[in-house]
Amino acid sequence: MVQTFEASDGAEASTCSAARSPIWCDRSAHAGADGFQLCHGVRELPEGRSTPLLVVSGIYKDAAVVKRVKDSFDAELLTKPIQMRRLVAMAWS
Repeated sequence: MVQTFEASDGAEASTCSAARSPIWCDRSAHAGADGFQLCHGVRELPEGRSTPLLVVSGIYKDAAVVKRVKDSFDAELLTKPIQMRRLVAMAWS
């Protein structure tokens, strides 16, 4: 079963995401934290070190950013417009 949770800002998201959800989807521009800060915050949590992360962005699309997300946070970057088949496949892998 896949559960979703919503946070009002980056600070709330980084404190609750890893403890509750096996996958984290972010719009890369939460108030108070961008997607990179949010991924870093999740990885800082003991339970967040092994949480699979999926970053969703309509802003960052180039190969260098995809590589940075993968190398820095062991996360996948999915760009908008989102292909639902790809999103579902990533969620279940």
